[in-house]
Amino acid sequence: MFCLRAQLQPRRKNFGCIAALAAEVRFRFEAHTFASNAQRSDHAKKSELSRQSGATRDSAPNIQQVVPFLWVANLEASLRFYVNGLGFEKTKEWIDDGKLRWCWLQLEGAALMLQEYRPDKRPSGKPGEGVSLCFQCNDALAIYQAALARGLKPQRPFVGNAMWVTILPDPDGYKLDFESPTDAPEESLYADAD
Repeated sequence: MFCLRAQLQPRRKNFGCIAALAAEVRFRFEAHTFASNAQRSDHAKKSELSRQSGATRDSAPNIQQVVPFLWVANLEASLRFYVNGLGFEKTKEWIDDGKLRWCWLQLEGAALMLQEYRPDKRPSGKPGEGVSLCFQCNDALAIYQAALARGLKPQRPFVGNAMWVTILPDPDGYKLDFESPTDAPEESLYADAD
């Protein structure tokens, strides 16, 4: 152990080292006590969150799915894109004054919620700019082919991060990335495009 006091005061070398050692022992004890209390506190917080969410050791997790809620400028145009173009199914809806205001869309294990802005609440610019939704698929190339067959214009698939990626922007500028694992080299382009 390095003892600064012993170097500064050679005549009190032993006393300084003992004092420094005692301080080190006290510091380590306090640090250990703090860490133990922090661990207990962390465990207590997790237990409380779990209890509040309704989950128990023997039950399934309470939180099952995250579903993006997308504000759109024109709900009918978005439905044409998602339902007719990508094959989503509308499973829930809210109709107000005879007009569809909100809906839940489902495609296999993925879901989205769409709601149209009211005319007086619409922001300037495209609502989806800067937002990407990444769909993890078994076969992103099949999504690409299906999108082409339905008249959409997906980006030519490429390999990035060991995944085939095909990208489609929706009518509001939300970027949809469909991705699936591959062994193809990075930056490869899909050969059967066009």
